[in-house]
Amino acid sequence: MHIITSIVVSGLQLSKPQRDFLLTFFSTLFIIRGKATIANLARHSGLSERTFRRNYRKVWGFNRLNALLLDLLSPGECIAAIDATTIPKAGRKTFGVGWFWSGSRNSMIKGLEVSCIAIVSMHLRTAFALSARQTPAATRKLSRIDHYLKQVQACKRQLRKRVKYLVGDGFYSKKEFIDGVVGIGIDFIGRLRQDSNMRYIYKGPHEKRPGARRKYSGKFMGIHKRRFRKVSEIDEQTHLYSCLMYHVGFKRSLLVVALLNTRTQKYLLLFSTDTQACPEKVLEYYSTRFQIEFLFRDAKQHTGLEDCQSRDKQALDFHFNASLTAVNIAKLEILSKHADQKQGPISISDFKTALFNRFWLNRIISKLDLQPDIVINHPNYQSLLEFGVIAS
Repeated sequence: MHIITSIVVSGLQLSKPQRDFLLTFFSTLFIIRGKATIANLARHSGLSERTFRRNYRKVWGFNRLNALLLDLLSPGECIAAIDATTIPKAGRKTFGVGWFWSGSRNSMIKGLEVSCIAIVSMHLRTAFALSARQTPAATRKLSRIDHYLKQVQACKRQLRKRVKYLVGDGFYSKKEFIDGVVGIGIDFIGRLRQDSNMRYIYKGPHEKRPGARRKYSGKFMGIHKRRFRKVSEIDEQTHLYSCLMYHVGFKRSLLVVALLNTRTQKYLLLFSTDTQACPEKVLEYYSTRFQIEFLFRDAKQHTGLEDCQSRDKQALDFHFNASLTAVNIAKLEILSKHADQKQGPISISDFKTALFNRFWLNRIISKLDLQPDIVINHPNYQSLLEFGVIAS
């Protein structure tokens, strides 16, 4: 836990009790057995349940902590990705409980939703959480798109510092959201409906007639090879095309990238608000966006994203952010371990197993009054630390 120790002590302006709690919390979260509930965290640490509950209701600067952790990386080219994940939740008193769309179940489920903005490294092919917010239940005053846009605007300084593009799936392809993203100085890459209302931009000479120059040359009715420019062939059946078009609903010109299956004539439409972007890069960025799904998976499986039993808004916010930040910490610790050699697999499971083995061995040494130097210097000590590790 060297990375989080240095960040918390030097980077964040916290009091000593706050620093001690944060260090204890993350250390306990990685060695815990069972669900990451407040009661179980207290059982595995030297702190009481009351201490955990009190600190859960405090405001912590997780966005700043994540930004400081990202500053330690050398990720190369990056993009930002935005997506949300659903968490099943029963009852009626929990803040934000409502009906949300679950992509994995392909249906609406009752529970909570957490919206996340992540920085995705194109070189490392992994995502790091930057901001997480719980989506409130739908109201007449504020739509969910408005909520997502406010989250993006709150992170605009960090986004402009690190990325040029924000990538989202088809749900985010709405005029209000796109205008808001472009308004903070970054471009948006997303997906379009196949029946999108678009027009081909006229590129010919000015017709010999009075009046303004012609702007458009027909309505989009499917992929016509005469209108679209062939960029490359992904494989024998899948070809990549691009075209500069005007979207009537968005009221702006877009670079439209089409992935066409030449056998079935089915196609997928992507777009970028940067009309000068490389079509192949647009496809690559949109494909890499899926790394944010693995971020959610790791948080649910290893750092207890779904385990919080509190109903309080602030406590839920702490738990969701802490869970995703813990995944960041684990990834950075794994990457720092492979800094001077070929990068191995980024396995959160192996990282947690090794930490638990170290914790349990140290506990045995202290409780049985063994000589630490004798045990640590034993030739089989390293094999005990790696017991149960898959990629050792």
